[in-house]
Amino acid sequence: MHFTAMSRNLERMRAALTEWMIKEEILGDAFFVDIEAWRARNEPYGNDSLLVLVFDSSTLHTMLNYGGDTMEFDDLVESFGFWYELGHSWNMGFYPIEGGEFNIEVQCGWG
Repeated sequence: MHFTAMSRNLERMRAALTEWMIKEEILGDAFFVDIEAWRARNEPYGNDSLLVLVFDSSTLHTMLNYGGDTMEFDDLVESFGFWYELGHSWNMGFYPIEGGEFNIEVQCGWG
């Protein structure tokens, strides 16, 4: 597989979010689904994203759907050059920030 700067940042973000969810004790049943596997499920949302996070009964579900503080999560995602959008209440897709600088190394302790 050819890794572009964007795909490297995507993998770094995946690792960083997993570590962050473990540290915050909100990982629960949350897991990432590669976009090819997600599209194969024929879900109605997130098919144009680069990566999907599923979190059906995780504390992350409560945080994202019932007014929890998402600032740290949002900042972490953005620090890798991405934004997210909820599909159903139990999943989100990640997208590149338009005009993002993926050739710049991420300057944080997450990857």
